[in-house]
Amino acid sequence: MTAEEDEPSDDPNDPSHPDHDLSEAVGYSAWQAPAKPWFTRRWVLLTVAVVVILGLVLPFVPPF
Repeated sequence: MTAEEDEPSDDPNDPSHPDHDLSEAVGYSAWQAPAKPWFTRRWVLLTVAVVVILGLVLPFVPPF
């Protein structure tokens, strides 16, 4: 065996290469990204951020 045979092939035309066939006919074209969990949605993050900021600021605001 030579050193070239031990190394993985970088040729995308090689069927064992991970990028061998990325066409739409392969079946990945119908893949949909999973929905984000509720705690990573933008409105939840903004609401939590505003509540935390208000909680830090309000104790230092003098009462009217």
